[in-house]
Amino acid sequence: MNVGLSEVFYPFKRILIISLIVLFILLSYIILRNGIYDQNLFEIKLNDELIVGNYKENIKRNFLINFDREGYNYNNKTINRVSLEDEMMLTINEYEVYNEAGRRVSADDYWVKLEDFTYKKVDNSKVELEIKRMNKVLYSGEYITDISNYLNENGRYYIHIYVSRKDGWFSGVRTHFSFNVIVGDEYEE
Repeated sequence: MNVGLSEVFYPFKRILIISLIVLFILLSYIILRNGIYDQNLFEIKLNDELIVGNYKENIKRNFLINFDREGYNYNNKTINRVSLEDEMMLTINEYEVYNEAGRRVSADDYWVKLEDFTYKKVDNSKVELEIKRMNKVLYSGEYITDISNYLNENGRYYIHIYVSRKDGWFSGVRTHFSFNVIVGDEYEE
């Protein structure tokens, strides 16, 4: 009885084809899942005044695939104005958003809490801050709440906030906020 080489490898060929199909389906799921994530709501205040501006998000999926996605929110109509005070306190609060059924959903608006949803505060431990004025960097480093030493005179200041968080085992989200603020009641441009 002579058995050909093709007959010996036939069962392995079937297993290989089935394995490739399963791998293709798994990779397709991972690729499709990369574009889906739950955006958190951010509340940024300077001396208890709500601040609005622009944001950009990058999502990194590090299991087999790296995937970047960017989103922008431009609010050009609002000018952030605060009075010049001895204490200038910057607070950043990040919230997970849940619907009435208790399912996690994305924040449609990064700047406004809505009554239809519940919010769970997130510890945003990885936050970086940069403050600029007149093309000079006044501060660049870890997030600090008291920025009185840097916003200490009337004028326009540009502030950048970078928040990094994990979004699952193999992925992370980095959010970049940028806004400007006019400090001082009598300052006009």
